[in-house]
Amino acid sequence: MAAQQLDEAIRRGEFDNLPGAGKPLKTRVDHAPGMDSYDYHLNKVLINADYTPDWIAAQRTIRGMKQRFRDQLETVLAPQLAALSAKTDDWTCLRVEPDLEARARERILAINREIERWVQTQPYP
Repeated sequence: MAAQQLDEAIRRGEFDNLPGAGKPLKTRVDHAPGMDSYDYHLNKVLINADYTPDWIAAQRTIRGMKQRFRDQLETVLAPQLAALSAKTDDWTCLRVEPDLEARARERILAINREIERWVQTQPYP
């Protein structure tokens, strides 16, 4: 469909007077070494259209889930750990909410499910 729209625009002459017309395209882009000009321009179009591939969106979701989990654990455990480390090296007296372990396991399982989905969506090299 996009190719058809481009062909129609070419027939209408919409690309006839563009800056640089008749000059060769750069074959190397200084700020993307190793990437050919086609890939560079395709990526630029996708970025300008705010397109995010599923595997990148999933990766961001996983990163956020992990950070929220760490932050919540720190919020719950930090005061007790600070008090314990000041008093003793005996960590057996650490007391947490009874359901903390179950909630932590559920959060870890949720993160792992997202990782499994991410593995299925990422492109092959």
